[in-house]
Amino acid sequence: MVKKLDLRPTTSGANIRIFEPYDEGIFMDFRQIRGVNVVSDIQLYVDLFTYPARGQEQAERLLEKNIKVVDTS
Repeated sequence: MVKKLDLRPTTSGANIRIFEPYDEGIFMDFRQIRGVNVVSDIQLYVDLFTYPARGQEQAERLLEKNIKVVDTS
């Protein structure tokens, strides 16, 4: 996976975390990027929102850029 994603060590900048899923449901509406299954933006939003250390900030950015919010009022 490291090779497929062209990941390289760095002393600063962005980080990546790879988790092995405990529930197949997280891949509902997944997409493939460079041959790797990646969760949907909705699943990523939920995961980020509950993640400490800037998780909510990253989730809000994802919401603004990638997720269409429908006003139901």
